[in-house]
Amino acid sequence: MIGNLRASKEIVSPTFEYRNPIDVGTLCEFFGELSRRDDASGIFHAGASHKISRYELARAIAERAGCDAGLIVPQTEPVPGRAPRGADDFLATDRLRKISRTSIPTCQQVIERALAGA
Repeated sequence: MIGNLRASKEIVSPTFEYRNPIDVGTLCEFFGELSRRDDASGIFHAGASHKISRYELARAIAERAGCDAGLIVPQTEPVPGRAPRGADDFLATDRLRKISRTSIPTCQQVIERALAGA
């Protein structure tokens, strides 16, 4: 994404699809912590503490990377013929929050951590 933005290519991103992203560093912290616990079994969802639209996420990434956020084009309707995507794929992190010492990051923290070296 950043490569495309730096090349001044527009990126179309949905305003109607919401996610709670997670950065790989925090995800690894969760994995490491859970792997050392005998009481950690079953399914855990990992994601940011709140949701953000894919459009807002793309704009925030562009801004954080020092790119032109105007290159992020809002997509307001699903593309005909495209495989359906969930409108609100929020991963509930309650179970992870109860067992983990690692805090659940905000979307802004996820962006900062993911782009720390960019």
